[in-house]
Amino acid sequence: MGAAASSSSFAFDMAAQPAVRPPVMCKPLSDIQPISFDRAFGARIFTSNLPILRLPTELFPSITRYLSSRDLASLSLVDRDCRLLAALSQFKSLQLNIANSKCRFIRDCHPSVPDDSEYVRACVRRLRVVMHPESGVRRSDGPPNPISLPLSSTSGECTFACIDYFQAMGDVIEKALPNLHVLDFDIPYALPPTLLQSIFRSPVKHFRLNGTMLIDDVRTPISSGFMPLETLNLKISWPGMHDRGNAFELYGHLLRHASATLQRLELHGRGLNDHIQIPDDMPAFPHLRSLVLNRFSDNHDRLLDLFLGSNSRIHTLAIDSSTVSTKVFLRNRGYMCSLDQFCWLNCTTVDGADEILTFLSDNIHLSTFHVLHGLPTTFINNELLPLVQASFKSLTSLKLVWAAPDIAEDSLQAISSIHSLRSLWLSAGNQDVFRNTWEIDTESILSHLSPLRNLETLAFSKDTYKIDIHPLAPVFCDYYATKVLPTDVDLTRYLSSEELHRYKDAETAPYDEAISRQVKIRRVAWERWHAEQMLVFANRFAQMFVRLRWCFIGQLAFSIDPDNGKGARMAFMDSVVRNPCLRSLHKRMSLNTWQHA
Repeated sequence: MGAAASSSSFAFDMAAQPAVRPPVMCKPLSDIQPISFDRAFGARIFTSNLPILRLPTELFPSITRYLSSRDLASLSLVDRDCRLLAALSQFKSLQLNIANSKCRFIRDCHPSVPDDSEYVRACVRRLRVVMHPESGVRRSDGPPNPISLPLSSTSGECTFACIDYFQAMGDVIEKALPNLHVLDFDIPYALPPTLLQSIFRSPVKHFRLNGTMLIDDVRTPISSGFMPLETLNLKISWPGMHDRGNAFELYGHLLRHASATLQRLELHGRGLNDHIQIPDDMPAFPHLRSLVLNRFSDNHDRLLDLFLGSNSRIHTLAIDSSTVSTKVFLRNRGYMCSLDQFCWLNCTTVDGADEILTFLSDNIHLSTFHVLHGLPTTFINNELLPLVQASFKSLTSLKLVWAAPDIAEDSLQAISSIHSLRSLWLSAGNQDVFRNTWEIDTESILSHLSPLRNLETLAFSKDTYKIDIHPLAPVFCDYYATKVLPTDVDLTRYLSSEELHRYKDAETAPYDEAISRQVKIRRVAWERWHAEQMLVFANRFAQMFVRLRWCFIGQLAFSIDPDNGKGARMAFMDSVVRNPCLRSLHKRMSLNTWQHA
């Protein structure tokens, strides 16, 4: 379904509008729950007359989850009690942009500031720090938030002003946000050790550093004791450091102090020829169940033995096959009784393919097998799929990516024989974000995959569509960038009367303005037409696969209503906005994605 940029502009003839599930059904799959009222504000006697406040406080989230951002804003204006109730959802997740010079979040929420913003501090459960020069600070589900951060330099170097600012940020994270649960740093910036010290003394349970740089004195002790982290995700760099071994001391320090509680660990690197400093007396990780190692280092045998040795209880593993250490591990590890889900973080070649096949042959009990990047059709058809067909009797989730511009019918035929599948994700062609080349053949897919009667989730990514457009129409890099309606489609069917009036009225405007206005309106119409076409495909899949509950096609997510009261299964769009980055799909199916993002 491709729709206009916002739901408020998605108003047009209902006969031409695809069915859209109410907004309450569109919340992110991994959306964090608000903190309970009692935990945020303590025992409280309500003075408001709002009926909802007469209910037990534990029922509040079950009601407010049905309110939109606008509804919550209105609720907050009723009285003080309602403001606190709305704040639980309004401020549960914040995104802070350090490139915005008008920010005041650190100043307003600093522990030294009086309790004017105390109700906001108590509600924050997820904090994401980013650097987007063009945008402000946003709540997770709403418009730009006036809370923002001041920063005097965005060059990546820690000036004295930046260090002071990061120190203040550390004070807020450590002392002013008592219910902070998820912290995500997604910035190409150098963080001083003092900020890291504050983070690891905070109540954070899930922590990610993505693209962050470390500076030379990173060896400064970060914590003197136990860090109750449950998730740790590190993708960091250390440009300019004289001794990269210092950075690996950081890894050893973090792992030691989080070992008792760590459940999910993700380490991303660049395949460096460095030895990771893992002490011989490193404690065990009794609760670690999910591990992602993506080209972390060319030499990390000690790390692999620590996490994936004979006593491993790993349930989900995503690993590359491009380093010496991982190839040796995959070739020699053998059967892993606890392993259930496996993702091959392959590069664009089949480097390590023999080792992967050996590992798969030793672990045919897997329920999930995914590949990250495209594979040659010959390898998939001649080696990978025959192994899966013959040996994997319990496989329920499969993701395959073809490097070729299309998926061969032989491949589809082989997949159709894996009757245990409940989730299937297929992709082909170019895999970068901005150019899709796989012209999907839905008829072939329907005919070949029809034996998969147990499918509950069906997804296609990087799919594109060939249409008959005017020969003089401008064509950009792909179908989604071009956004041109087929020649036989009536534009007016996809516009409201107001939009149609604006479109025709543009002819009286200056030339440049007229062209700009008409192009914008035509793109709105194209999004709606695309949504309608994808809904047709989604409904066909719903009829073919009787257990299907969710599908993703044309960058749109659809839920399937098994009983709509009319005796037929129907698809509903989960959102009126296309998802080119596949965020909803990754949250639902990926094994190597930061699930709290």
